[in-house]
Order: sequence, then structure tokens, then C-alpha cells
Amino acid sequence: MTDEHVYYHVVFTVTYGKPVFLVPEVDAAFKDLVRELSHKQGWLLIELETMPNHVHLLIEKAPWEDPRQIIKAVKAFTARRLFAQFDWLRRDLSLSTSGLPAPGTNATPTRH
Repeated sequence: MTDEHVYYHVVFTVTYGKPVFLVPEVDAAFKDLVRELSHKQGWLLIELETMPNHVHLLIEKAPWEDPRQIIKAVKAFTARRLFAQFDWLRRDLSLSTSGLPAPGTNATPTRH
């Protein structure tokens, strides 16, 4: 075993670039969900920032964890729960059911 840590800077946009985080209730719910998921998964959520149509996360995780799986988990978990809580998101904003964030996701690992 090693004491090596990897920090993932994850950036992803909302499907269709819609500014959903301008709605304070959606923004707060999203942040709560990411914190909840991070805790359940054992990730150290260092930073979480939402912009009107995209998100920045800084997560510390073991180096063997695939960042794509982290991104997939965040996208699926938050989309499912936000669509259930705010049914108008799917209808009014024409968001896809594949996940709230769009496929244009980027994760950059940094080893320390």
C-alpha cells in the first residue's frame, strides 16, 4: 500500500448548457447531493463550485479509482434525484434522462 493521493479536478457542464444553477433551490440541492454521495463513497470533497451552467469539483481519492466512474456516479446520482425533486427540470429545460451534466466532462488527476 502507498500513501499516495490523487486529486481530481472535475469540470462538467449541464446538459444543453442550461443555466440551472441560477435557481437557488436547484443549486443548494445539487451541492447537498454531491456532499452526500462523496460521504457515501468515501471521497474527500475538497471544493465544490457551481457556475450557472457548469460545475467544478476537487476530490481526493485513491489513485486506483477511475475518475470516469466518479464522474458517472455524480452525474447519475444528482440527475436522478434532482429530476425527482424538481420535475420541471426535465420538462421545462428539456434535459436528457442520461444525466444532468452533459457528456463534455473533464477530470484532471494530480498526484501528491
